[in-house]
Parts: sequence; C-alpha cells; structure tokens
Amino acid sequence: RTRCGRESHFRSPARVGARGAGRRRLGCCAMAASEVILSWKGAQILRSDLALLQPGNWLNDRCITFYLEYLVAKHGAAADRVICLSAETSFWMLNEDDLDDLADAAEGLELKDKDLLVCPLNDETNVERANGGSHWSLLVARVV
Repeated sequence: RTRCGRESHFRSPARVGARGAGRRRLGCCAMAASEVILSWKGAQILRSDLALLQPGNWLNDRCITFYLEYLVAKHGAAADRVICLSAETSFWMLNEDDLDDLADAAEGLELKDKDLLVCPLNDETNVERANGGSHWSLLVARVV
C-alpha cells in the first residue's frame, strides 16, 4: 500500500540524465491528486477537484469551467446565442494589459452573433498565483 492508501497506484521511475535534471519528483499522493478523471469538451476535472464538490468547500476554476461547458451542451441550440467564457479565459482577459491581444481575443469570441455573455470572475489580482482568490462572481451581460 502506498501513503495515499491506494493499492494499485502507478509510480513512475525517477528520471535521470539531462532530460530529468531539475524536475521535481511527485509523490504518489500528488500524482493521484493531479490525475485527470473526467475530460469533456474543453474542460477537465482532476481527482483533487472531487473533494471541492463536498459541502463547505470552495469551487475552483476547473469545477466552474466544467459546469459551464455542461450547461452549454445540455441546452443545445438554445445555447448557440450564449457565450460562456471559461474561468481561465475570464481571468486572462481581466488581467491582460496588451490591448491588441484583448481586441484579437474579443474578435475571436464573435460577440456580434451572441445575445448573452456569461463570465465567471475571481477576485485574485496576482497573475503569478494560480488558483488564488477567495471569491467568485458570475457576470451575466446582455450583448448589444
């Protein structure tokens, strides 16, 4: 049995040589936590995300993005006039300083063909910190 309690837990051998130099070896629990257990459309859920779905826990960007992808798929043609940005895309757009990059991204969203914009927002302001922040809001705006 490994430290995480799983009997059939895959452990990769330590990498050696130039390719493996400087890489951090993950313990079995870290590898299990980062294991993709569900991948659908553009969203993934990791094993570590499952605990966040229990009462009293905070959702992360992967959980929110996955649910928005699910809603779009569930509502089929009705969702064609709605654009749901992923939490990651929303964070990037909120913190991007290059106006040309923002204009290119906005053009790619084809907002002129949409009626509604759904955008999850996080209060994290440090772009160097992944999965930071302490509060999510959902911006829903009518595109005019």
